[in-house]
Amino acid sequence: MTSPAGSKRKASGQFALHQVVPFAKVLTRQHRDAARRDHAFALALRQQTMYPDRIDALLNGRSWFSGKTCRKCGSTRRRVRDCACYDCQLVRRPIRLDNCNRAFPWPAKRSLGGWLSHLETVRRERTGERAHFTAGQWDGVGADTRWHGTATPTGGLSARCDAAVWSAPGHRRLTPSPFTPDHFGCEPPTCAFNCPDLRLMPPMDLFRLAERNPGMQALLAAAGW
Repeated sequence: MTSPAGSKRKASGQFALHQVVPFAKVLTRQHRDAARRDHAFALALRQQTMYPDRIDALLNGRSWFSGKTCRKCGSTRRRVRDCACYDCQLVRRPIRLDNCNRAFPWPAKRSLGGWLSHLETVRRERTGERAHFTAGQWDGVGADTRWHGTATPTGGLSARCDAAVWSAPGHRRLTPSPFTPDHFGCEPPTCAFNCPDLRLMPPMDLFRLAERNPGMQALLAAAGW
């Protein structure tokens, strides 16, 4: 909960019977029930927030109140539960109603097994687990034309090549990329390429670059992309 200047979040024995303190970042049903039973508890909630309308909405059972303007969508509707932008939350996870105007429960994004597997991949990446790949041909003369990649357990893939084919006859010229130096162009037709994660690259540019470089195609196939 956003607090005004000078407010002190200190539990008082006055509200011990409610089994919930009159300050919290996330307002729950317990806060609403205690505020409805005890006017002093509701007053304590108002003193700990910059948005008194939030407490009014909590007591009236509403899910949003008018607060600070959202920088992303420009809406002033804020969620009573945690002061998040109400409209942005609806865009992420829209509410579906049945024929009795009751909200369907939101489906889980992952099953329990999928969530545990995700946590395991995150743990492996934090421990430094990596897989290295090298694809392409190089005769040992001039710039290295091979493609080198490093894959992470969460699906990231870095790619590096000292002589990537950027311009080729019969293919549309690629636009400048932050992963290449500033001096690339049609002459010479190759340039250095170094991307820390190919997920950051626009899909169409990645596809066009793979069209010109068979070594990159082999690298993507070896990494399972």
